[in-house]
Amino acid sequence: MLKTRDPEKTGLISIIHPWESGLDSLPSYDLELKDKPFFGLKVRLRFRKLLMEFKKRYSWEQEQICKYSSFRIKDVLTNSLLAFSLKNYSKVLKKLGLDDLALQYDKKSSEITQSLIKHCWNNDKQIFFDLDVRTDKFRQIEVKTVGSLTPLLLNIPAAVKNSLIKHLINPREYWLPYPIPSVAADESTFSPTEDKLLWRGPTWVNTNFLIWLGLNKQKEFEFADKIAERTLAMIKKSGFREFYNPYTGKGMGAKSFGWSTLVYLMKKSKKDS
Repeated sequence: MLKTRDPEKTGLISIIHPWESGLDSLPSYDLELKDKPFFGLKVRLRFRKLLMEFKKRYSWEQEQICKYSSFRIKDVLTNSLLAFSLKNYSKVLKKLGLDDLALQYDKKSSEITQSLIKHCWNNDKQIFFDLDVRTDKFRQIEVKTVGSLTPLLLNIPAAVKNSLIKHLINPREYWLPYPIPSVAADESTFSPTEDKLLWRGPTWVNTNFLIWLGLNKQKEFEFADKIAERTLAMIKKSGFREFYNPYTGKGMGAKSFGWSTLVYLMKKSKKDS
């Protein structure tokens, strides 16, 4: 998969459909659809059109799709989770006495982390952005999303970590009454009440959980505890919902949504996390 999904040899894998990341209508996926009439309809139609493209033009051949399809993005959240997973898998292998194999996975995790910094870190904005690789000239998609913060899960330099924390606790960006919004509040695409197109502003507990893990890894226990407390307050107010209004805590989307129970893990003490 690592080879097939990275024909550009960046060290990062591409997603070829918005559904792959689980972040269906994230603004950094807008690309050519941005600011056009009937935007919501076109976003939904693209999901189907991409599948038809994969079938009719590329006969489901993944290598061809990854090289030429009309949607190819090096997603920060996806690659952060890949590096995080490989790192933790290496720890399991080491406990099993498979030291050589553990070293291979640990090395690959570090390589992905360095590739994220090389290709997705923006020195001017001091944050990570998804990468559009549809042309030879790679382009950072300068939209601050919750995915921009997920490299906190990894072994990143202190300066990078500190910059991400500054963005996180900025009340004009992510530090809203019920953080963490899926899109920073100062982005033009931020829509805290949007419940038809997903991941365009509301707060989700599953991504709160990932940032909470990252904050604990970075020993930023105070902010991790605050995220846990505000997430719990949000759920006490509205129950286990799919996502929430980051200003009011109002529950939105599906009811009795399972992954919002992650809040119970977030309430563990920091020494157990």
